[in-house]
Amino acid sequence: MIVNQILSFPTDLSIESDTAITRLTATKQQSWQVQDMVLELDAVDAQVYIYLSAPRTAVKRVFIRWQFSIASGGVQPVLDVRCGGKGVQLGERCLLAATVILREAEVGQSPFMAAQALCAKLCPRPRLPDHPVYGSNDWYYDYGNNTRHNILRDGQITAEL
Repeated sequence: MIVNQILSFPTDLSIESDTAITRLTATKQQSWQVQDMVLELDAVDAQVYIYLSAPRTAVKRVFIRWQFSIASGGVQPVLDVRCGGKGVQLGERCLLAATVILREAEVGQSPFMAAQALCAKLCPRPRLPDHPVYGSNDWYYDYGNNTRHNILRDGQITAEL
């Protein structure tokens, strides 16, 4: 069962600071450390909360790997905790870096239905508007060159649809 594998220990943990990528070592159950950088995982129901503390080291990214038989490369979320392009300086704060939400698909469930069920688990009470909301995307034809005029023009075109 994949959920139980996620809730168990990761097979590899590393942290990228401003100066290096360093592998963490288990210090106690669900806790890993290198220098002053500590990563703790707290499994509750089908969720894993990932906490990071590093009082003196600026941290850029956290790499976590779970090795499964279903995915030869394993599963490796990368938690980018940078502030701008620089490592975050937490001081005495502890950062909830991520919450991993787990959900196993049901036998015969379509990918669409599985995605719907996951979304419902991610946000059980969404605040949806009572009217349609439209937008446009200029990424492919105007990225980096958008102007006030072009944005207003695109808005007018979208409104006319």
